[in-house]
Amino acid sequence: MPAGSSRTEPRYVNSKRISLNYEIKEEGPSGTSAIELWLTRDGRAWDKYKEDASHQPPLTFEVKEEGQYGFTLVVRSGVGLSERPPRGGDAPRYGSKSIYKNQ
Repeated sequence: MPAGSSRTEPRYVNSKRISLNYEIKEEGPSGTSAIELWLTRDGRAWDKYKEDASHQPPLTFEVKEEGQYGFTLVVRSGVGLSERPPRGGDAPRYGSKSIYKNQ
């Protein structure tokens, strides 16, 4: 689960470069192989945007253009197990709206 994950209002940033902080509280015997960053612009379509094999927070990335974004992180175990990726209609995990807007 992302560190500080809660149902909050959107966060506004004035940069296309974004850092998401997270904490892995429990690991199984196989450890963690990667953190997947999933991104949505509209809450209906999700795309796997980045995969971080270092799994060392924060996860820093750059979006292509100004706009609203929702994010979900999916942790993958050392043997490849994970929760299912987000599907159309799933709410972002970073806040209830979890939308980042570059101003």
